[in-house]
Amino acid sequence: MTIAYTLTCRHIANHLLARGWPEDLDVYTHLSYGQGDGIAFYGRLSMADLNRLLPAVQERGHLKKAEVETFSQQARDSEFTVHLTKNSLAGYCAHAGTIDLNYENEPEGLNEDTIRTLMNGLREEINEVCAELKKSGYKIQEAVWPIGNPTVITRKTRNFEVIVMEIEPSEDNSYGWDHEQQDLIIDSILSTGASYRMLDVLIVSTKTSQVLGRGYIDHVLRLPGEPTHKWFDRGALKHATHEARVNIRQLLNAFASFQQVV
Repeated sequence: MTIAYTLTCRHIANHLLARGWPEDLDVYTHLSYGQGDGIAFYGRLSMADLNRLLPAVQERGHLKKAEVETFSQQARDSEFTVHLTKNSLAGYCAHAGTIDLNYENEPEGLNEDTIRTLMNGLREEINEVCAELKKSGYKIQEAVWPIGNPTVITRKTRNFEVIVMEIEPSEDNSYGWDHEQQDLIIDSILSTGASYRMLDVLIVSTKTSQVLGRGYIDHVLRLPGEPTHKWFDRGALKHATHEARVNIRQLLNAFASFQQVV
């Protein structure tokens, strides 16, 4: 499990809940910039779930008010249930096309035209929400993984250069995060274009290009245009500087012993 996956799943749950879907759906993601990539979700919709969801589906234009009212009247007090199930594509893909819609427990008063209209409206809703979640899922993933030029900061003196670079994320360190913390990161990424990446702080010799010291900043939230001092952890620089001094001292001692032999 990765940080990108954790944040994406949290965002999907929030997004579905905000659209009126139940919170106990099973969510699947496959975002690797390949054919069949996307977001899918599976589960069941009881009459109580449908009564909450359909007015929102109507507001988004996938069902008409009269169609929702007709279904509610015909299926009232029934145990009508819609199932979102995996089809044969779900073994290697995750998108709207991997979700099949089935139903059961239809009451005698619920006619086929009403059911067909309901299913068409739900299909449009699923297609729309999966497309939205795929787009935002990639945005979250790109905010965590380095893209383009990984160099963030360079500072050079006569003999040394400090380089801060984005690197591939470590294993998921989100254990223990509360939802509020996750939501803050997700909102910053999606609304402001913030990044949430791991950084490598290097001290390099300008003479030999040798890395003398390094420190890590374990995932920092950076807003576009934000001054460096707002997010830069100087503790990582101190660690890299200490390591560089130790390595330089060892080199000097090695050279000194070599001169004694000569």
